[in-house]
Amino acid sequence: MRTTTLILLVGLAAGSAQAAGIELAIQTPRPGTGEYYIAVHDRADTFPGAEQAHAARARVIGASQTVAVEVPDGRYAIAVYQDLNGNGRLDSNLVGIPTEPVGFSRNARGSMGPPKFDDAAVDVNGEHRLDIQLTD
Repeated sequence: MRTTTLILLVGLAAGSAQAAGIELAIQTPRPGTGEYYIAVHDRADTFPGAEQAHAARARVIGASQTVAVEVPDGRYAIAVYQDLNGNGRLDSNLVGIPTEPVGFSRNARGSMGPPKFDDAAVDVNGEHRLDIQLTD
């Protein structure tokens, strides 16, 4: 198994040029509440969990927000959730369905669970922009 060291610089894009990496345009149905937790995965065996991901956080400001994540060139799948209650974890109901907004790169959706790494993965070579729509 290979491990890639990532440098994550997360902030609100202010129109300035960004180094190689990913620009995430995140849209949420619940604007202005909590923080986004962003997990960047370069391996299928860690996706979509946050424990072994290269993680970052950004405060939710509006219904749509751009967040920059700097990574070296490679293949990545990204999972994002919005922590509405500030407890630092993705809440779910009794059967494991998330009760907070979640989304994945390529807006991938799973069947009876999260999407597979290959369904969400994107190849990054230089700058890359992704739109991620969070859903309840």
